[in-house]
Amino acid sequence: MDIQEKLDVAQQCHRDGRLREAERLYREILEVSPNHAEALYLLGTLAYRAGHLETAAELIGQATRVHPEYAEAHFSLGNVYKAQGKPEQAADAYRRTIELFPSASAAHYNLALALDEAGRTQDAVASFRNALDLSPEDADSHFNLANALQRLGRLDEAAASFRKATDLDPRHVLAHNNLGIALKNLGRLDEAVAAYRNALAIQPNYAQAHNNLGIALKNLGRLDEAVASYRKALAIDPNLAQAHNNLGIALVEQGAMESAAVCFQEAVRIDPGYAEAHNNLAGVFGNLNRMDEAVASYRRTTELDPSHPGARHMLSALTGQSADTVPIEYVKNLFDQTSAQFDKQLVDDLGYRVPEKLRHAMDGHLGTGIRFRNALDLGCGTGLSGAAFRSLCDRIVGIDIAPKIIDIARAKNIYDALHTGEIVAFLESAREKYDLFIATDVFMYLGKLEPLFSALPHRAMDGAYLAFGTESCEGEDYILRPTGRFAQSRAYIQSLADRFGFTVELCRESEVRKEKDQYIMGDLFILKYSGGSK
Repeated sequence: MDIQEKLDVAQQCHRDGRLREAERLYREILEVSPNHAEALYLLGTLAYRAGHLETAAELIGQATRVHPEYAEAHFSLGNVYKAQGKPEQAADAYRRTIELFPSASAAHYNLALALDEAGRTQDAVASFRNALDLSPEDADSHFNLANALQRLGRLDEAAASFRKATDLDPRHVLAHNNLGIALKNLGRLDEAVAAYRNALAIQPNYAQAHNNLGIALKNLGRLDEAVASYRKALAIDPNLAQAHNNLGIALVEQGAMESAAVCFQEAVRIDPGYAEAHNNLAGVFGNLNRMDEAVASYRRTTELDPSHPGARHMLSALTGQSADTVPIEYVKNLFDQTSAQFDKQLVDDLGYRVPEKLRHAMDGHLGTGIRFRNALDLGCGTGLSGAAFRSLCDRIVGIDIAPKIIDIARAKNIYDALHTGEIVAFLESAREKYDLFIATDVFMYLGKLEPLFSALPHRAMDGAYLAFGTESCEGEDYILRPTGRFAQSRAYIQSLADRFGFTVELCRESEVRKEKDQYIMGDLFILKYSGGSK
């Protein structure tokens, strides 16, 4: 046989699955013609199929050098590089394929996958769109485009692409699940629940979808259903550490601390590097008065994640270290994570009545006929203070650090305007002036109050009032308590009032909230701004 006849026979063997015979014939061709591009390429594909990736890359790469216009070889070389974990080289090979064959949708698609793997997600999005221009009905292209968009934080676009994938392939279980994740991150929780249920209708034993469904249900405040979903996930996959952790979080909100501790312990047994589970375990140990274990778990959290704001803060609180304020990210996460149950936990479980008590104190001090033109609720939360003071105010504005908390406040229609951000930064940048400032559950997270008192006069009308609550302490200006919250002394508040142009018009002792079924004592203050500061 001449070379072409031998190649034809070899390819037939290749197609028939007689791979050893095909390999022998390819090698015989290369003995006679070492630069035979097609034989190099086909022998390389056999090596790739056998898992011999280095050999495959060498053979197919040589084929592309011998025959630079060999589009199929460039494409296969891209596949070999991708299998080797070399996404940049794979991307180059796919680009060369596209130069030679611009309408090769598979090359555009694989280029996008390689770029995504290389961390070049924005470029990957463009390549996925090119692939979809050529093959608009490809569900996997829509799915992977959606994943890339989700990583870029373009959640609305991601949700639309996931929906397109599920429209084209209604049984694409991963698309339904990931659609749920996008919708959950958009705050569209009911839609997220529906998406997860669609995934589970297709694949009932999909443990991660049960876990994700539990997260959405928990965020909706449907704790019993969330617990049931987490338990289903764990019945399918007992080693799903995230589900143990999430079940523990839900049990904490239900008050089942001992059971929650078991969940967190199981999570860190399965995944010893799971920093957030160690942090959650520490919080439960603290609640159970197992302080040595709490400190050990916070220490482990900080070893795994040295920048973890909550663990470092609570470690300082439990070991008597000094601090000036609670980390902003810790406060934001704390309130966002409990937003669905915030009012119930604060009012029903912790006996928190400071807004009503402060309003009553103001009525008694100023009389019931007082009105304010423009009030600012600092750390407005879900609107408990706004509801208590709304009837006194022609206009009331709220500011809080936690976006999910602000969403709940907005739904109550209490405030004329709401802002998300840090309080002092807002006071320094705002243009309006106010004649009433309310801060019912704020100073406990600030500690050192000089930055706030320094910013207030810039936004205060003459004669403005500042009404707030504190947890009280003696001696020092402020202390960080084992709860992670700050207490301020009366002497400290008086010194701040003197320095920044305020007069203390009322100071009254009051129960602030419960901690482990015992009330923490604090003070209610009403200060009046008289202008100027020292």
